[in-house]
Amino acid sequence: MPLELIEMMNDRTKAVVDTLGLKGYFPTSSKTNTNVDEMFAALLGSILERAKREKQVAASSHA
Repeated sequence: MPLELIEMMNDRTKAVVDTLGLKGYFPTSSKTNTNVDEMFAALLGSILERAKREKQVAASSHA
């Protein structure tokens, strides 16, 4: 892949990450099993963090 295309893709990816307010991005591939476990762990961690925050907010609003 030409370097120019890679740089354009990285710029577009960064713009989407920034626009959506995501924590970050890393490439994955189920075909080569690249970063699949890492992505699953990161996603699960984010879900658990959010659930914990929501539980804390709910508990503080009932106090």
